[in-house]
Amino acid sequence: MHLADARTNRGRAGPPYAPGEVLVKYEPGTRAAERANVRAQMGARLERRLTIPGLELVKVRGGARAAAAAFERRPQVEYAEPNFRFDATAIPNDPLFDRLWGLQNTGQTVDGTSGTPDADIDAPEAWDIAQGDESVIVAVVDTGVAYDHPDLAPNLYVNPGESGPGEPNDDDDDDNGFVDDARGWDWIDDDNDPYDLNGHGTHVAGTIGAEGDNGLGVTGVNWEVSLMPLRVLGPDGSGHTADIVDAFAYAGANGAQVVNASLGGPSRSKAMANAIAAASGMLFVVAAGNEGSDNDSDPTYPCNYAASNLVCVAATDGNDELASFSNYGADSVDLAAPGTDILSTVPERELYDDFEEGDWTARWTTGGRMNSWGLAEDQFGRFLSDSPSGDYRADTDSWVQTKDPVVLAGKDRCTLGYWLELDTEVPDDVLYVEGSTDAMTWTPVARWSGDTGGWWYQTDDFTAFDGEPQVFVRFRLKSDGDSNVGAGAGVDEVEISCPGSSGEEYALSNGTSMATPHVAGAAALAWSQAPAATPQGIRNELLEGVDTKSSLSPKLVTRGRLNAFTPLSAIESNEAPTKLSVGGFARPFMNRKRFGIKLRASDPDGIASYQLRSRRAPFDSGFGPYGSRVTEEDSVVVREKPGRTVCYWTRATDHLGMTSKWSRRRCTALPVNNTQMAHKGAWRKLRRQGHYLSTFSVAKRRFSKLVLSGVEAKRLALVATKCDGCGRVKVVWGRTLLAKVSLDAGRTRKKRIIDVAAFSRVRRGRVKVIVISRGKPVKIEGLGVSRV
Repeated sequence: MHLADARTNRGRAGPPYAPGEVLVKYEPGTRAAERANVRAQMGARLERRLTIPGLELVKVRGGARAAAAAFERRPQVEYAEPNFRFDATAIPNDPLFDRLWGLQNTGQTVDGTSGTPDADIDAPEAWDIAQGDESVIVAVVDTGVAYDHPDLAPNLYVNPGESGPGEPNDDDDDDNGFVDDARGWDWIDDDNDPYDLNGHGTHVAGTIGAEGDNGLGVTGVNWEVSLMPLRVLGPDGSGHTADIVDAFAYAGANGAQVVNASLGGPSRSKAMANAIAAASGMLFVVAAGNEGSDNDSDPTYPCNYAASNLVCVAATDGNDELASFSNYGADSVDLAAPGTDILSTVPERELYDDFEEGDWTARWTTGGRMNSWGLAEDQFGRFLSDSPSGDYRADTDSWVQTKDPVVLAGKDRCTLGYWLELDTEVPDDVLYVEGSTDAMTWTPVARWSGDTGGWWYQTDDFTAFDGEPQVFVRFRLKSDGDSNVGAGAGVDEVEISCPGSSGEEYALSNGTSMATPHVAGAAALAWSQAPAATPQGIRNELLEGVDTKSSLSPKLVTRGRLNAFTPLSAIESNEAPTKLSVGGFARPFMNRKRFGIKLRASDPDGIASYQLRSRRAPFDSGFGPYGSRVTEEDSVVVREKPGRTVCYWTRATDHLGMTSKWSRRRCTALPVNNTQMAHKGAWRKLRRQGHYLSTFSVAKRRFSKLVLSGVEAKRLALVATKCDGCGRVKVVWGRTLLAKVSLDAGRTRKKRIIDVAAFSRVRRGRVKVIVISRGKPVKIEGLGVSRV
């Protein structure tokens, strides 16, 4: 696995409307009496009439959105809506906010590129509703995080089990298997210091949750949040499945709701797929990749895992176009988010040069045999090249180095990072990356030969120069004398970073890695408003709330770009579904074994699914364990066996994943099959034995009996056929006469469920149905036995 980077560089609570208040506009000509009648039928109270004719403010019980929808169904009502809240637009005072076009795009120019107004995620509109909450934890599974960065430190995760007095204490205080993991974990060095030695994870973290409105640098999508650094990628930006899977499990075990994984690779791992599926309480937000390819035909993982708790993100530019480097997929990539020229936090750098500004020769010098080092330019901007005008030369030993030394006194764990594009003969033509303390004796740091296949970001161990008062950096290309040459070396964004600083550092970067944290941040923002929501619920709101763009069709599942405001506006005060009921069948008896059940619930966010719970009691014993099924439909068909009492409950889950309480139970009983009853006298079976509700027992002779033993019942009924001249029967419980029942129905012939008895509690005994007349044949289809 490697990072998915491309070449570069206090929440307000409450619903967005007045609770229980609705604005109702009546159709022109609606009289006052009609309006009063509508209010009475809706259970609403008039608060006041507004100056616009026919517009009233009314007070309702329950959710305002649901009430508004109910008002609009009335023919007298032109429209109805909640009494929405408006606030002063939340714009943070962070000085670099105007460069964060992904959050608010006014058409401003960033790094020489202008955008299109409103090609953004509508962050200020979202901040009018919520600005984040420290209770929401986002795991940054990446190269680590520069946790000492002043724009990130206030929003860093703190493990409550490891952060008490006297910490660190070399003990695993919370017994989670990780010693002193007060701020996350580092699987690369297997310790409790997940500091970023690359810069990628810090950049991602800043987009998710750099502290907002603090007068410093940038702001994240969340002004407040808890960022959990989990380091699984080394200084070179790569890592392995085992560490990533462990990090996913750690995040889930320690309370993370969102995982940002801006990484990817071509190999499908069952272990990783299972880890994501097992972490059902978290939403995984992952990068689509930066090869400019179709993930549907050329998969990258974890993007292409089919998981209901995973979102895969492509990148757009400031004009709402798919970024040239971004992967896509009509079936595999869910949505897009801003991913070019994204400004965010990075670790403090002792050296940084992207060759975009000023005279580069004032900072760098060149030399050596056959020297041709200079500046070149491509779609990403300017960069250093050993041969700007074409292929490199044979028999060259040329170099470019920093003019002024970098001071590393007092620094440790330093790294050297740079973007590299290489095309040289293997193995004879080599690019050496070197360091020196005197610009005379050079120590190799890295050696490159071959073809990188495009730009590649590399981070090298530079600790050999830790603490040195002066250090120089050099790139040297050496080739043999034959004519086998290529495009040579391109170098860009050279930087030296050392952890433990507290400076304010920010940088531009491109990639689906930069798009992904916009979505992870939006998920965290939504969770701050709907803490009871499920990952699937938040995912649904993110995908349904996109701004659809023709430029993204049909390249993405949603055909749209993230909008952080829409999911928040769809959340109604964290209210679970209401008005639940189970209906659609007779009570208490049912004379058919296959029947439909209607499930009903009310929720302004819409119902995503119903859970139907059932309990069954055979006629001669008590209720068994609960059964359960989940359905997205509001009606289901069930099959039940004869001789059972069955009770049903339902609860509903909305699209945010919030679940209601269980409804009141609805129960029915299916009559006992005739084959379960003994018969005496002239009773006989018609049709094939055991065919429920089509096998009739027939008797003309008086005192013929049907007997059912071992009955446990609270109610009894007969399922019988009534007809002109049909006889009479009596029903006896033990020795107690319960009822005398006439089956005569004039000229009609119709099946009937005839209530016989209702007891105050469940009784156990034997039931007899005895013929007491000599009329037409008596036809009994079954004995209804109910325990409720």
